[in-house]
Amino acid sequence: EGVGLRFESGMDVPDLMEVTLLKRGYWNRAWKSRYCILDSKGRLRYYKSKEALENGQAPLGRIAVCSRCCLDRKGQGGYGPDEDGYLFDMFIPSNGQPNDRTFRFCVSSAKDYERWLDALQQVRLKMTYACFRGVDNWW
Repeated sequence: EGVGLRFESGMDVPDLMEVTLLKRGYWNRAWKSRYCILDSKGRLRYYKSKEALENGQAPLGRIAVCSRCCLDRKGQGGYGPDEDGYLFDMFIPSNGQPNDRTFRFCVSSAKDYERWLDALQQVRLKMTYACFRGVDNWW
């Protein structure tokens, strides 16, 4: 089921995915549970928990899933705290900043793994189309 992008300012943007994932930190390499939301404009926000979101807390972080974002499917085995998770990495180019960034996520089921990767790929393709069409206010 595809969700169309809406580029006009002030319009609601539907969420494509909303689920708890494990995220591995950049400095602290421990796996942490994070409530993640991916919307159809390529914004992935993550919170400490669903309750944090519902209580109006700001996200712990935001990731812009752009057309240049690379997804690396690591698959199952040896990942996550239980060593049985499905891992995927998101590489985000620096856009002129000093460092590129890789985000590492882990899910517990094959179904969620495929759903997340499909949604991320769908957003990447839409962002490629938006860049091609010259849309610059998608964020």
